[in-house]
Amino acid sequence: MPAGTQSTPKGVKPVSQESADRISLADFVTGLSPIVGAQRAQEIVSSTISGLGLPKKPKYSIDEVRAITNELRKAGGLISMVAGALTAQLILGGRPAGQSTSTP
Repeated sequence: MPAGTQSTPKGVKPVSQESADRISLADFVTGLSPIVGAQRAQEIVSSTISGLGLPKKPKYSIDEVRAITNELRKAGGLISMVAGALTAQLILGGRPAGQSTSTP
C-alpha cells in the first residue's frame, strides 16, 4: 500500500473527506455510561473499535459509526438498544442521551 494511504476496514465503506471525522469517541462512551458505567463503557467501545480493525481516534465518520453501532447491537439487551439509539441520534446530528443542548 502506498505511503499516506489508509485501508478501509472490512464492512466499512470509504467516505468522502466532507463526511469524515464527525462523531466523537466520547459520544459512544457517554451513551453507554448510564447503563454499564463509564469505565466499562470505555472498555466496550475500545474493544468494539479494535475488533473492527479501526484505529482509535477522537472522531469517526458516519460509515464508521454505523459499523461500530452495528457491532454493539450484537451484544443484545440494553447495549443493543442504546446502540440503536446512538445510531439515530449521532447520524442525524442529535446529541447522545444525557447530553443537553440547552444551557441553564
